[in-house]
Amino acid sequence: MMNIKFRFFIFILLSFSSCTNRFNIDATLANQLASISLDFPEETIEAYELQNHLQKILNTGLQGKKYRLEIRVNKTSSDSVVQKDSEVLRQNVEFNVWYQLYKLDDSNPIYKGKFRQISSFNTSFSPYSTNVEYEAAKISLARSCAEELRRKLILFFKRTNL
Repeated sequence: MMNIKFRFFIFILLSFSSCTNRFNIDATLANQLASISLDFPEETIEAYELQNHLQKILNTGLQGKKYRLEIRVNKTSSDSVVQKDSEVLRQNVEFNVWYQLYKLDDSNPIYKGKFRQISSFNTSFSPYSTNVEYEAAKISLARSCAEELRRKLILFFKRTNL
């Protein structure tokens, strides 16, 4: 009986914890985030994943755009754990992201910055499964970068009254 109550309590706790937003966003801030046009010069899978996820979490729709966010992503990968017989057991994937936010009527950036996100994955003897893990790590990293960009934009708009 105690086990069922405990499981029910954990279920309720997890259900309601996912419904809360980390940032309390008012309507003005939500409109500012939604009025950002995204500019990606790269045409890679991870750039499209980052762009799609960022559009979804910023809620960019068809409303009038006031800002343009230019994003560049540089992807590198490296071996992280190598055995003595040169067998690679783990690899790192690193995204370096540079971003600049412009007003549409201005060519000078009003906010710019850069950050780095790192993910790693296990390798195996099978090239197919290693490639699948590599692609999954890149997609996860792109989504993580989109979340980080959103956090940085929220903090920028909360600190400045544009």
